[in-house]
Amino acid sequence: MDRAENDAGREIARQLEQQHPSWIVIYGTFTKEFICLSRFTAPLGSMVVAIYPKAADGRMSEVERLYRIREGLREADEMTGEA
Repeated sequence: MDRAENDAGREIARQLEQQHPSWIVIYGTFTKEFICLSRFTAPLGSMVVAIYPKAADGRMSEVERLYRIREGLREADEMTGEA
């Protein structure tokens, strides 16, 4: 049963990565967790770790929204000359 469970976890990780192309998603066969690493600039050590795929999906989306907000603020600061 472990092999089938691991294959299913890897398939779910692949699907999550397709839904979130800005991320690398790995399924840990020992930990049974989804480890998500951003492909975009983020603070060192930033990652999403979740046991459930829906939690990983939601957390990745949340980080993406936060990243876009920060990018928007940085662009606004550059336009006004603030840093």
